[in-house]
Amino acid sequence: MPLATTPCSWSASALTNWASTSSPCLILGMQHQEPAAATDCRCSDFCFEHPEYQVGSEPDIPEAQWDDPTRFSYAIPAVRQNRLAVIAELVSSYDTDGIELNLADYAPFLARREIPEHTETFTRFIADVRDLCDRAATQQKREKRLLVRVGASLAGCRALGLDLEGMIRAELVDTVLAMPPHKSGMMEQHPSGIAELLQAASGKNVKIIWGISTNIRHDAFEKAPREMQVAQAANGYRAGTQGVFFTTYYPSGYPYADSDLANLRYMGYPDLLAHKDKHFAVRQGPNGPEDTPGDYLSPNPLPVELQVGEQGASQTLYISDDLALAKAAGELSRCELRVRLASLIHNDTFDLWLNGEKIPRDGQEWHDWTYSVRPIPGNTRMINNYWITVDLLRLGPLPQQGDNHIRVDLTRHDPRCDPPVLLHDIELVVHYRDHRHAPRRDEWWSDPRQQ
Repeated sequence: MPLATTPCSWSASALTNWASTSSPCLILGMQHQEPAAATDCRCSDFCFEHPEYQVGSEPDIPEAQWDDPTRFSYAIPAVRQNRLAVIAELVSSYDTDGIELNLADYAPFLARREIPEHTETFTRFIADVRDLCDRAATQQKREKRLLVRVGASLAGCRALGLDLEGMIRAELVDTVLAMPPHKSGMMEQHPSGIAELLQAASGKNVKIIWGISTNIRHDAFEKAPREMQVAQAANGYRAGTQGVFFTTYYPSGYPYADSDLANLRYMGYPDLLAHKDKHFAVRQGPNGPEDTPGDYLSPNPLPVELQVGEQGASQTLYISDDLALAKAAGELSRCELRVRLASLIHNDTFDLWLNGEKIPRDGQEWHDWTYSVRPIPGNTRMINNYWITVDLLRLGPLPQQGDNHIRVDLTRHDPRCDPPVLLHDIELVVHYRDHRHAPRRDEWWSDPRQQ
């Protein structure tokens, strides 16, 4: 069930359900399927009866190797008319507040070869949906909003046959639910995609909502913990997003556990999130030669291979908070940089840089997790890796508000060792005190007065 939270002051809770319960969500992807049984109701007869509407394989287009060849093409009028009929029923026959179109899953909705010619065809389809919403609004005398869920990249959307910028500038949509710009849906904390959508929507009556993802590949977490979710939301609010959006948010299963509801509690209040603990991270996910680049022209930046004697690729970590101000106020309890290097061995050497400043070796703590026999609470087992941590609160330099540039240059590595060294993760853990110099609850154990 999708959930949207928007900054508000009308109730004790900022949680609203308008993106799902009052505005049904429709996945536009349709695929041809052979019915498993006469009573198969998971797919419409339209999909069973029209194999000729399939896009088919496109072996001459490299990006198409990860596409579903059985999907239907919206270049075909009958496909568009079928979906328009469903949308017309949903917005006209029920007391809904509109409809959400999921353009993020199953894109592209055209054959790759059709994108240059039929991108405008798909935009006209969205215009037809807008017209259906407007007519239903007049009929029912209530607003009918059109929301689209899509990856947060104008150029990436265009590459998939989605002229999102045109839809925004023509005000065909009321709200854009901006999701991570990668088909894997891996957590994206950098708000650059949101920023360009906000710029496109400047002066337009279109809201831009930041899509929160809990998908990560990590050995410590199955899903992004609360601090990572808070970091995503805070980064989005600093960029100017008008709310945050959770899609199929079942981190601990369904129904929601207490912790899940606590995660959502403050998501509509940017001023409260500013002083909450955060776990910042660079987007990381599968990006090997056999993995999908994820479309949207935005492959996962990590992990990346390091070469001896060569300058490593600079990675950008976005920080919403003014950490120097928090430290000066006595409210910052922890600021720890964490860098994970896979396949590193104890006598390897490297240079670690933060915003052009080299962090000396005696300021680094090395933690060898190679072949560590322990339970894995997360979803990925790392066999051979080192975590490098730096206490930036005490040793500096503190990260700056906004973009921070982190680089690892490998200076020595035994060539007999295989596989190569990878820069696998970059994270920053930030903890706050409730007020100036206040002991945190996790520090109480050392105070005999609290026993």
